[in-house]
Amino acid sequence: MLDKCAEIAEVLEFNARKCHCIAVGKMYNSKIAPMNVDSNTVDWCETTKYLGVYLQGGKSIIFNGFKA
Repeated sequence: MLDKCAEIAEVLEFNARKCHCIAVGKMYNSKIAPMNVDSNTVDWCETTKYLGVYLQGGKSIIFNGFKA
């Protein structure tokens, strides 16, 4: 799927520095290999902001401090 994103990114000028991966579920605390789109690495983080909403990974995802 990331390869398909890379194909589209060539046309859309994909910016990996503005992208983040967060882990959600039982294995959220595991060591996860880096994700790459084309030759750019997408960073893993615990929290990220998207359209003014903060997302926090963990056993379940949290939006702006409210557990979903």
